[in-house]
Amino acid sequence: MVDSTEYSAPNGQIRQAFENQLVVDYLDLAESLAARFAGRGREREDLVQVAYLALVKAERAFDDSRGTSFPGFAAPTIRGELKRYLRDRCWV
Repeated sequence: MVDSTEYSAPNGQIRQAFENQLVVDYLDLAESLAARFAGRGREREDLVQVAYLALVKAERAFDDSRGTSFPGFAAPTIRGELKRYLRDRCWV
């Protein structure tokens, strides 16, 4: 069992490590969603970077007490950021 005092470590190091690992675990989700938008006026690498940033945004906003899974929460966030990126920077 995890002791609650571990979460009060300096600078929240344990929580930060958990959040970093959560993002790393779902990089493939971000890449696969970015691949769906390839060929729409931007380089695939640019879309992947936008998807990675959206994944970090989703991780920061995620609240597991709401009962949704992280991939179920992150996927719409990533798709929305990709659509916004394409809308703002490309011809549609």
